[in-house]
Amino acid sequence: MLRRKIAAGLVLAASLFAATQTSAQAYTAKDVDKKVTVTGAGATFPLNIIEAWKADYKKATGASINYAGVGSGAGRTQLINGTVDFAGSDVVASADETKKLKAKYGDFVYVPETAGAVAIIYNVKGIGAGLKLTADDLGKIFAGRLNFWDDPLIQNDNPGLDLPHAIIQPFVRSDKSGTTGVFTGYLKAASTTWDGGETQQFPINNGQIGKSGSDGVANAVKATNNSIGYAEVSFAKERGISMATVRNGAGTFEVADRDGTKTAIDQAKVNADGSLTLDFTTKVAGAYPISTVSYFLVPTKMDAKKGQNLKVFINYCLGKTAQGKASSLNYSAVPERVLTIARTNLQKVNAKK
Repeated sequence: MLRRKIAAGLVLAASLFAATQTSAQAYTAKDVDKKVTVTGAGATFPLNIIEAWKADYKKATGASINYAGVGSGAGRTQLINGTVDFAGSDVVASADETKKLKAKYGDFVYVPETAGAVAIIYNVKGIGAGLKLTADDLGKIFAGRLNFWDDPLIQNDNPGLDLPHAIIQPFVRSDKSGTTGVFTGYLKAASTTWDGGETQQFPINNGQIGKSGSDGVANAVKATNNSIGYAEVSFAKERGISMATVRNGAGTFEVADRDGTKTAIDQAKVNADGSLTLDFTTKVAGAYPISTVSYFLVPTKMDAKKGQNLKVFINYCLGKTAQGKASSLNYSAVPERVLTIARTNLQKVNAKK
């Protein structure tokens, strides 16, 4: 029995962390120091899949990755302050943050690790699935300028729904959030009714109520009748919250699912640093417009043992086994052309000159 357990463990480690990438450098379980714990913090958007990856890594190697979902902005701040080894972020660092990160570490890289959709979640008594919303609807709702569910702007797109004359309660992120950055970036690009710009700190100036983290927004929407919010799909599905279909650049209403996300991400421009320039108004059929990727931000110079352990972990995250978990956890696998750049960037961490 003991021999069978040991053998099974060796097979697990080999299958999880064998080199699956086509890059020159492979990082495998034999490179891990079990006594070393690597710590990260940041985006809540990818938290559910990161939790699964962490468990796989621990089971296969005996070493730990700690990751706290504190929001993209807080994660980048902690990395700048040196209180974590890497950060998770759904958006790129600001110019000022980039300057500070480079001053502290010399340089850092973006490693896109999962893709997903920002779902528009709602709780309206008597209205289950089927609500259709446009960018202009969302721009006015989240600016606090569209007050009732049966407003003609919404009703005209939903002729088959008996929408109530009830006040709309928008819930937004209170923390500095990459999810907010993606959502407001979409509103800026696609809505004629949104004048709040692209921001990671959602304005709470006209009836919006802020909640911390995607789980905070999702919990508030679930608990509040006639409410609306935004969160990653997995948070909505975990809680059984309805998700609106959103009109894309092609004029069709699309659901936030892995196929619509993949179609949208396939239209993004991949930059040399590993970041993506998203196209929120793509006219490609089937694209869910509020789709994005999430990144690990990793210093290129870090403690040797921590760096090696982190590379093993991220190597797994970018591999077929980990990316294959995306669908069951309501995320979307990252396109291979993006993973190729991610793997190249990973080689820059503690690279020997």
